[in-house]
Amino acid sequence: MKYLIALMIIITQPALAEWTEASSDIRGNKYFVDMESIRISGNYRKYWGLINFSTSQNQSAEQLTQLMRGEVDCKEEQSRWLSIAALPEDIASGEVQSRQEESGKWTKVAPSSTDGKTLKVVCDWKP
Repeated sequence: MKYLIALMIIITQPALAEWTEASSDIRGNKYFVDMESIRISGNYRKYWGLINFSTSQNQSAEQLTQLMRGEVDCKEEQSRWLSIAALPEDIASGEVQSRQEESGKWTKVAPSSTDGKTLKVVCDWKP
């Protein structure tokens, strides 16, 4: 049941979100945050993120988008992913190709990296 609820959230979240571009990289990949999804708990913030890749990330299937539930620690400047789903089309449309439901390890982020720029956008957000 827990996985069914998580899958339903992953499938419906993109349609409801208003994505704000947080960063891009030299390969043309674009990183977005759903600002309305940000939830604050002390120094921590959880949010929905999305990466639109300029080319497919999987040779066996089209995977142009990753939809993620992320968490950042604004004080320690670190981040981790709570769940990730790979999707075949731009802006997270189409059927889920793969998903991961485990919490990732905390990782320090460099301010100039795409993760660092995303962290700044999320941490600077005011309700």
